[in-house]
Amino acid sequence: MFDIQTLFSIIIFVSLASGSAIWIASATEPSSGLKELAQALVLHGLAYILYLASLAFGAVAVWLAEMSLGLFFVCGAKSLCLFHCVTFPRKGALLFLVCLAVSSAVYVDDIEARILSNSLFIMPMVAFALVVAVRNLPGTPGRGKYLVLSAIVLNLMLLVVRELSLSLKIGRIETFYDSDVSQSLIFLTSLFGLIFLAIGFVLMAKERTDHRNQELILRDDLTGAWNRRKLEEVAAMELGRLRRTGSLVSMLLIDLDNFKSINDRFGHVSGDSVLRRLAAACSGALRDIDVFGRWGGEEFLVLLPGAGVDEAIAAAERLRLTASRIEVEDAVSISVSIGISLAFSTDTVTSWFARADAALYRAKADGKNRWFIDTPLRREGGVLQLDWGESLRVGVDKVDEEHAELLAMANSLLKLLVGSPSKQAILHRLQILSETLIEHCASEEEVIAGRHPRMLEEHALSHAQMLDRLKFLTGLYEADDLPLNPFIQFIVFEICLQHMAEQDREVFAGAVTA
Repeated sequence: MFDIQTLFSIIIFVSLASGSAIWIASATEPSSGLKELAQALVLHGLAYILYLASLAFGAVAVWLAEMSLGLFFVCGAKSLCLFHCVTFPRKGALLFLVCLAVSSAVYVDDIEARILSNSLFIMPMVAFALVVAVRNLPGTPGRGKYLVLSAIVLNLMLLVVRELSLSLKIGRIETFYDSDVSQSLIFLTSLFGLIFLAIGFVLMAKERTDHRNQELILRDDLTGAWNRRKLEEVAAMELGRLRRTGSLVSMLLIDLDNFKSINDRFGHVSGDSVLRRLAAACSGALRDIDVFGRWGGEEFLVLLPGAGVDEAIAAAERLRLTASRIEVEDAVSISVSIGISLAFSTDTVTSWFARADAALYRAKADGKNRWFIDTPLRREGGVLQLDWGESLRVGVDKVDEEHAELLAMANSLLKLLVGSPSKQAILHRLQILSETLIEHCASEEEVIAGRHPRMLEEHALSHAQMLDRLKFLTGLYEADDLPLNPFIQFIVFEICLQHMAEQDREVFAGAVTA
């Protein structure tokens, strides 16, 4: 099929060329395993040179070729261990080489027996490399890892196929240079595996370096936490996910209380140490999916994917207690104040952060060492309820009466959920609320048309968007594509609080009594 000696020449060229190039480049990546990979590739090329030389030099060249090939597998496995910071089994590798040396010497004149015997020793070494690659697959960035994995799997398959074909007497090998179909396919596959290994490993090293450089750009120099740029990126991404899927997300803005006095009393070195310890402690108190970073100065920010009001409050209290256990010099404890803000589908990163910042200001104004969430909530029998108060009044009796009715319906829905009602019962209650909301929007627009006609178009658009969002989330909930909590949060916080307390009050600002 193919001339085997020509294939050998191609394999030699690819091995030596790629090995030499990688060896030169490896100086900039001393701990990446690239140097060991380059050594492996050069040894691979040398092995095939010696196989060709065996035509003239006989058994000695064959034995040296087998040992060079064995060293190729050892150096290849070592390069992978170095890359993934895995301990390389030196004693196991030495035992492998000793066994290979003995086997190659014993069967130096019997090619089939030599292949059978040596393959049995090589397979565990390749299997070890496969285990290392697979175990570290999740933590390795990029796509180069898949090329390396393919190369290892190809090598293992070749060894198994050769072992089985010779054991079952499927075809015979008189010399290494037999140009039959099986020999051609084996060495052609070996060539592809070699190319996959060289390109994949170099790509894998580059992708990891790029990933680390990117992380350095997005990390805070002092604390090692994510920096503001990263936090803004994740916040924008989470808001997009909220709009697409209804998935909840909350924000915590943390401020280290009295940080200036810590710096003044103990010095900036101690102040920096406190910031580092606070960052480490807070990171350890959060879930793996939570994103913690330094916003600036002594302020930190946490994004809590999937967290509603209860989860956000629980996280804030956990972080407050965690911070209180950190001591400066002379057993002086620190404290933090935390502002909590739930994300709304109409938010931008700026508006979302502004609410967290306002909540943080309230927490500090109320005495520090506490958290605050800027929503009129109370607990009644363990159930969160909305408080109808001055913060929700717009000063127009008709509108205020309808708002109070909607809040009462939302509170009734919150109470209903405690009893684990059926989905049908929940949908029925939601249908009533939706119809009431549609009637309210139409009624409110009539009032606005008479009092503030210039604001009607913009407010009517916000009503339409709110009703469309309600319809969209209802469809997701009916199709079991959305849990109940995000749906309820939209009704409670976006409709009853954000729209009434912010947007409606803005429209009717002139009518609110002093």
